[in-house]
Amino acid sequence: GRAGRAWGYAKMAADCDPAEEKYAVLLRDWAKLGGAHGERASTPQELMAAAQEADSRGDTEKAVELLRRLLEQSPRSAAAYNYLAVLLATKLKQFRPAYDAAAKAVEIDPGNVGYQSNMMKILARVDSDEKRGKDGDDGKGLLGRLLRR
Repeated sequence: GRAGRAWGYAKMAADCDPAEEKYAVLLRDWAKLGGAHGERASTPQELMAAAQEADSRGDTEKAVELLRRLLEQSPRSAAAYNYLAVLLATKLKQFRPAYDAAAKAVEIDPGNVGYQSNMMKILARVDSDEKRGKDGDDGKGLLGRLLRR
């Protein structure tokens, strides 16, 4: 709704001009009042804004929870799957679930080069981890098996 959009615009202003203290104060005050985040967020837009706000506060677990709630409501949101994949991979180091989310984003929006790039970066990490973690592996890992090499 409107509150989610307003918060999104405030966040965008703060991101574009981080030196401007009034934007940071606005976001802090918004968080104190409950803003668009937490349990009050209900629309997909509010949930995305709340996830972004939680992530910017360093509360990755909350951001992931909010993205999962968003995906329950909007299971065709490629942007939410991509954001979930990025958080899982970069912040929580959960590469297999990150790959699954990234693959879903690409499945929904196959023409998005950014989503494809994220998926391949995560896949490379999954592949690397599998090669290191398996004794007696054929040395191909997931990427090699997917490419049938």
